[in-house]
Amino acid sequence: MQQGNGVEEVFWGLAVTDIQDACDLFIPLYEESKGGDGFVSLEASPLLAHDGDGTVAAASRLHKLVNEPNLMIKILATVDYIPAVKTVISQGISVNVTLIFFSLARYEAVIDAYLEGLEAANAQASLAFKLFQEKFNGPRWEALAKRGANKQRLPRYSLHCSLDRSWHNEHHAS
Repeated sequence: MQQGNGVEEVFWGLAVTDIQDACDLFIPLYEESKGGDGFVSLEASPLLAHDGDGTVAAASRLHKLVNEPNLMIKILATVDYIPAVKTVISQGISVNVTLIFFSLARYEAVIDAYLEGLEAANAQASLAFKLFQEKFNGPRWEALAKRGANKQRLPRYSLHCSLDRSWHNEHHAS
C-alpha cells in the first residue's frame, strides 16, 4: 500500500489479497470437482446499494483484480440488482446470488436473469468462435501457418451461479 491511500482503497487492497489467498487454498477442490465446488465469494461495496450499474462495474473490476477461476461475485437478489445479475453472468463472471428468500417471484426473477445471462454469454461465445474461424482460415493465416505459426487457443469460460446457499446446503448435504 502506498502512503496517502484512502480507507476504502486500503480495504479493497487487503480484501483482494485475502480473497486471492482463499481462492488458492480452494483451487484443488475447485479443480477436483471440475468447477462444482471450491468457490470463494466476494461482495461488491455495500455503498453501491441500489446501484445496479455500479455493481456491474465493481463486479468486473473485482473479477479482473482477483483473477482467479474460483471467484464468485456476490450480488443481492434485490429488485435493483436483478438486471446486474444477468449482465455480470453475461460477462463470464460467476455469481453468488444471495437473499433470495423474499418471495417465489423474486426467485423466479433471479432464475430468469441467470438464464438470460447464460444465453447472452453463449451468444457472445458463438460470435467469438465464428470470428476465430474466419480469422484462422484463408490465405492470411495459411501463410503464417507455413512459417510455423500456431493457432490461438480459444478461452474457455466456466459460469456458475449459486442461487441460495442455505437451500443448496439443505438439499445437498452429505
